[in-house]
Amino acid sequence: MSEKISLRMLTVLAVLIAMQIVLSRFASISAWNVRIGLGFIPVAVSGILFGPAAGALVGAISDVIGAILFPSGAFFPGFTLKAALSGALYGFVFSGFFRKRLAEGMPRQIVPPLIAALIDQWILGFLLNTYFISVLYGSSFKGLLAVRSVQAAVMCVVQAILLYVLQKILMRPDIRKVLSRQH
Repeated sequence: MSEKISLRMLTVLAVLIAMQIVLSRFASISAWNVRIGLGFIPVAVSGILFGPAAGALVGAISDVIGAILFPSGAFFPGFTLKAALSGALYGFVFSGFFRKRLAEGMPRQIVPPLIAALIDQWILGFLLNTYFISVLYGSSFKGLLAVRSVQAAVMCVVQAILLYVLQKILMRPDIRKVLSRQH
């Protein structure tokens, strides 16, 4: 959050936190250790619009509030850490610093969504969250990997496509201008 924190920014972040809670708790398909949904969208939007710190805050705060208000299992701080890391990841990957260093031969608009989806789903979700589930429930890490690989594969594709669309919308100058106005 390198820019000055404004009332407008706080309001947008609060709305994104509320949206993440609703999307992750009520608009996702959940089984015991698998969740397929769109809860990542508000966290990604906060990272894309306001940077890694805002993305991390939205991810962590929405995870804690969601776990308190609508528990879907035992609270585990590792899941909050993963949510914060995902938000920071979106902010970092979609920041100007990273975008300027992309390989010249690749289409620049496709690379950030692909990198963000791959890291979020395969490293943070598949490996890290699976580890946390195995610790929390005493399950076999290797056994969980097979089941959770389907989730990671499906969500990686869904996430990459939706992040590409979000990027196209949120990077428009008119959208950025409206969200950054200081009143």
